[in-house]
Amino acid sequence: LNARLSDIRKEQVFQREREAEFRNMSEHTNARVVRWTLVQLVVLAVTCAWQLSHLRNFFIKQKLT
Repeated sequence: LNARLSDIRKEQVFQREREAEFRNMSEHTNARVVRWTLVQLVVLAVTCAWQLSHLRNFFIKQKLT
């Protein structure tokens, strides 16, 4: 009985360590996804501003405004 109880405790410790490692990995992955999303938003905003500026100058040159 004591041997079985010891095995169960070892398994619990192993599972807790595994869960903690997986949680750390998940949090790291989540942080990377958030950073990549922010980079994409910045690139999108810069591209949008550049396109609006370019179109505005194009229409001014064509005297359509």
